Amino acid sequence: MENPYNAPAADFAQSIDGAATYVPAFASLHGRIGRARYLAYTILPWVLLMIASAILGIFARRVAVANVLFWLLYIPVLGLLFVMSIRRLNDMNLSGWLSLLGLVPFINLLLWVGLMAAPGTDGPNRHGPAPGSNTTAVLIAAWAGPILVVLSFGYILFKFLPLYQKF
Repeated sequence: MENPYNAPAADFAQSIDGAATYVPAFASLHGRIGRARYLAYTILPWVLLMIASAILGIFARRVAVANVLFWLLYIPVLGLLFVMSIRRLNDMNLSGWLSLLGLVPFINLLLWVGLMAAPGTDGPNRHGPAPGSNTTAVLIAAWAGPILVVLSFGYILFKFLPLYQKF
């Protein structure tokens, strides 16, 4: 009979050599992700959240209802951002607890710049093997995400700024 309290067996031979990599899954809570994946995995959910909240704002009859629905959608996106920050910090061989700095105003901007600018460690580190090379879809999403954000802000300014100038 197998003891249920034994530690799980793991094959560490794969992560000993420097060439071992893995393909990161989007919904995984563990592992490492590089800069392009971090950008793609965090900006595109924000863009989808903004589209969903614009649709909610159009169809909601009251502002309070639209606000409640927005916050209900925002909570999973915020959780996703924390998970992706932890995975990116793991890629830099840092503790995931540093992602809590994202809750501090102005420090969160420095954290984001650090997550986007600092390269990950080469080869395996204490958080696992290095992530594999990016797929074409990830690279397209990493480039399209910031472009969509800039275009959406431009559209919002173009559409709604004249409304505020009347007041």
